[in-house]
Amino acid sequence: MNKKIVLIADRVPKHQDITIIRNDLECVEDDYFHEIYQGLESFSTGVTHYDSPKSFLDNISKHKSDVVLSIWSGRNSRNRKSLIPSICESYNICYVGPDPYVHMISQDKHLSKYVCENYGIRGANDVLIENTDQIELISKLKFPLVVKPNSEGGSIGISNRNLVNTLNDADTIIRELLTYFQQPILVEEYIKGIEICVTIAGTNKHLDVLAADALEISGKSYLEHDIFSYEVKKEGIGVCRSVSATHLLNDTMKKILSIYLCPLEKLKQFVLMEEFLMTSLS
Repeated sequence: MNKKIVLIADRVPKHQDITIIRNDLECVEDDYFHEIYQGLESFSTGVTHYDSPKSFLDNISKHKSDVVLSIWSGRNSRNRKSLIPSICESYNICYVGPDPYVHMISQDKHLSKYVCENYGIRGANDVLIENTDQIELISKLKFPLVVKPNSEGGSIGISNRNLVNTLNDADTIIRELLTYFQQPILVEEYIKGIEICVTIAGTNKHLDVLAADALEISGKSYLEHDIFSYEVKKEGIGVCRSVSATHLLNDTMKKILSIYLCPLEKLKQFVLMEEFLMTSLS
């Protein structure tokens, strides 16, 4: 590759002493960062790292002909993932990944479920809680429930406690998350099944990657009372690994591809659909 690469990433030495209010769980650990940096160096003419959109913007005149790869997570903003691609589009700089529109949809769990349902991919029954007066809405749902901040990723705000079996437990965790994160809280019915991550990379005319992986927690791929909490993802409580599951999808994969290949220009860059819980897979 005869291009220089700009890598934008916010880092932490290591994720440890994690609590439910930690908002930096999407920041990359140093070991992972160095692996990415060295990998990019191996096939480019040079790599420059910045730790924030501001530092990139302050030096943007140096990178008009470079390619930008952002794994920057940011904090405390529902718009944060769209900042880097917005800057790149404003300066006509090539970048890797979804455009700002798709990033903003993907950062909103409730909205992204709505988009998927329009293409025949159903999600769990849910309610969106914006204040404590709306907690009573969860009476429409069947327990157990999963409670999560609507605009976070990386298991931010999601512990094993977020899988609740009683109204009292649900009320407690919803109030905590509303206080800590100051954003709507998504409450979903828990679905037993296989959790599948589908990865798609390429263009709407040519796919370079099309694969599906099933999540295993402590040797179990059929999950009956487990969630991908920060204890599992970051602390290694319950051995977690992924196994190939592309053969399980069939009709569902076609629906996912219909999003990726849809005629709406702004949705052509949907490069990652993840975390589908399915009760029946043909």
